[in-house]
Amino acid sequence: MEIDKTLAYIRPFGRHTLGISVNEKYSPFKKIKYIGADIFPNDWSWLGLKKVELIHVKARRLSFVKTFWAELIGLEQHLRDVDFINTAKLYTSFSYLCANAAKKLKKPLVSSVIETIPKHISSRLTPWSLYTKYVMEHADLLVALTNKAKEYLLSIGVDENKVRVLRQGVDLYRFHPPMNRPVRDVVRVLFVSVLSDR
Repeated sequence: MEIDKTLAYIRPFGRHTLGISVNEKYSPFKKIKYIGADIFPNDWSWLGLKKVELIHVKARRLSFVKTFWAELIGLEQHLRDVDFINTAKLYTSFSYLCANAAKKLKKPLVSSVIETIPKHISSRLTPWSLYTKYVMEHADLLVALTNKAKEYLLSIGVDENKVRVLRQGVDLYRFHPPMNRPVRDVVRVLFVSVLSDR
C-alpha cells in the first residue's frame, strides 16, 4: 500500500547503496528525498530510480571529527515540500540541524537509533550531549532498531511514548522456503549486510 506522502531521508556521509535501493523498492512512501553531502545523482543512474530523488548538498565540517559539526548547506530548502523528516543518531550535528528545520517548518521528525550503550558518553559530553538532548526533545518518534537501543534511549531520559522498536530483519511470513521442499544434508547460510570491517 503506497502512502501519498514524501519522506526526506537525511544521511550526509556514508555508504548509501542499501538505503537508496531498499527505499526505492520497498518504501511505502510515494516519494523519498535522499539527501547527502557525498551523494552525486549521476553516480546512481544505474539504479533507474523512480521513487527516490537523490539530492546532493554541500557540507561545511571540521575535518578531524566529521560528527562534531557538519552544516548541510541549503538543507532547509529541500525540506519545505516534504511531509516527514528522517535522520539517524541523536548526537550528530546533522540531526540537530534536522530537528531545527523540523521545528521551524512544523514537520514531524523521526530519528533512527542504533546506539546500545546505556548513558553513552555522547549523552554526557559536550557538544554531543547538547545535540542529543535537543533532538530527543524535538523528535516526534524515535525508532530503536533493537531492544537494547530502546534501553539506551530510556537511560538518557527519552519519553517512552516516543519510542518504537522496529527491528531490522526478514518477514518470515513473506520470505520462507516452500513447504514441500525436500530436506537435504547440506545447510547454506546467506548473510546479507554491508561488507565492512565491523
